Amino acid sequence: MNSSQLSRSAALWLIIVFSFTFVKAQNLSNDKDKLTIKTESESVSSLKSTEFSPRRSENDFSDSKSFSPIKNKTDNKYEKQNDAGSNKEWGFYAGSFTFHKDLKGESQKAPVVLFGVRHAWSMKNNPSHRFRYYMDLNPLIIVNYRERQLVQTSPTTTTTVGDRKTVFGVGFVPFGLQFNWRNSKKIQPFIAGGMGIALFNKKFPDNRSTLEPDRIGNRFQIMPEFGAGVEIRNSEIKSYFIGYKYHHMSNGYTAPLNVGYNTNMVYFGMYMQRGN
Repeated sequence: MNSSQLSRSAALWLIIVFSFTFVKAQNLSNDKDKLTIKTESESVSSLKSTEFSPRRSENDFSDSKSFSPIKNKTDNKYEKQNDAGSNKEWGFYAGSFTFHKDLKGESQKAPVVLFGVRHAWSMKNNPSHRFRYYMDLNPLIIVNYRERQLVQTSPTTTTTVGDRKTVFGVGFVPFGLQFNWRNSKKIQPFIAGGMGIALFNKKFPDNRSTLEPDRIGNRFQIMPEFGAGVEIRNSEIKSYFIGYKYHHMSNGYTAPLNVGYNTNMVYFGMYMQRGN
């Protein structure tokens, strides 16, 4: 399977997984909303019938606490929502390659390190789950790859030689999704994935030689990624997360040479929450 097929397959599975989780979360949220509306309607009807009852004595009206159940339920509802965290957040994270087991070709020889700044919005936020949409800016991406140049060693023989080269880039992930379970708990498992692009200071890989003058990649790269992890809530305004993601990078055949760099990456970071 080449890098283009791997990228398309990863993107397809990512869309399927998040579509399923979003529909499931939406149905659960709708059921809870209907139950809450029904309960509050019954409470209001009961209160009205008690308030306008002709047999109610004057002393009964002196106890204002009889009107408190609706307020208490509403307050508890908002307290649970607030306890789940805010709906807008800033985050910071860093990630690096861990191992290249089962990765083939050039991916075995290209460690990737990246740093990111994240802005996230919660589309669903309640005690049971949180569904985030996020955008990432990667101010620094480092790729260290192995150059492979074909040279002629004699009139009848050739060999491949090369050295390691490092390129630096910036990235942008305009589309990312993260789904948390156990949103009101301290430890929250999640799944996440996104699609982004990157621009580097040099075209890579650069395998040009006299025998192969067109063996060069591009500065532009496509970056799909998906994985899972755990978010640890430290306080009402701060949480930490650590996760694994399968990170892919290739130029999408926009250059004569397209090499897919696949990385098993572990990343860690922090969310800082702000007002609801």
